[in-house]
Amino acid sequence: MIKVSVIIPTFHDWERLKICIDALSKQTYPQDKFEVIIVNNDPQDSPPELSLPNNFRIISEGKPGSYAARNAGIKEAEGEILAFTDSDCIPESDWLKEASMILEGNSVMIVSGKTELFYKDEYNLSFAEAYEKYFSFSYQNNLKDVGMITANCFIHRNVFDQIGLFKEVLFSGGDTEFANRIKNNNYRIVYSSNAIIWHPARYYFEDISKKRKRVFGGKVKILMDKYNKNKRTAIAELLYSYSISQIKKLFILFKYIDNKSLIIVFKAQLVSLLLIGSYVREALSLIVGKSSKRL
Repeated sequence: MIKVSVIIPTFHDWERLKICIDALSKQTYPQDKFEVIIVNNDPQDSPPELSLPNNFRIISEGKPGSYAARNAGIKEAEGEILAFTDSDCIPESDWLKEASMILEGNSVMIVSGKTELFYKDEYNLSFAEAYEKYFSFSYQNNLKDVGMITANCFIHRNVFDQIGLFKEVLFSGGDTEFANRIKNNNYRIVYSSNAIIWHPARYYFEDISKKRKRVFGGKVKILMDKYNKNKRTAIAELLYSYSISQIKKLFILFKYIDNKSLIIVFKAQLVSLLLIGSYVREALSLIVGKSSKRL
């Protein structure tokens, strides 16, 4: 069996991390064949007392950002395969086993797992949860052009050796940037519907808004760095693209309407409209020189 290193960045999220640790300690994959590296992204925030199995450890990375934390974990990792998830995620017990079976041969180098949402109350979704229900992790629906997210992916160490680590200057959008590098270097991302992670749906609109603004800021930086666009042009192009995307989602949601889902769809449509305002506010902030925040 191949050795796997699981890397988990965390930032002031110890309580949810405990649940993730518990799930990883119950993996069906042999304990001596994987390690878990938890990367504390705020060394000033000392971890609480945690009951860690022998193959788990905590390291610190002072450079802000989850991608800097992941890179610190990669440098410490001993595994041939590097598995990534987040501190708020809950892996199913066969998560490592299912992905490792695909990676045992030499033909597959990257596996993107299935990410499922869970809710505070699945019978009474908040506005934000309703939006997430329809649009989170939509990359999983396109099996011809599989993407990846660092909440649930497995990457052979040789891939990092060839194309480099994550871009630490990005606070968001690094998953997309890295996936593009993977494809540009002719690697194939294989999707596994059996390597399952459970991810909490965002409950409050402000949580979605903050996330989308971070992504917007990250994409602006990518446009400026990769395509040599000036800042205002990059912001204008992205604001137009993202706004059109949100309007399209309004119409996409109509196909889900029935007697049971009418209220849920209405909630999702309202969030879709409100997110246009979030993008506008972020665009104005970037124009006047403010940096995109990590939170």
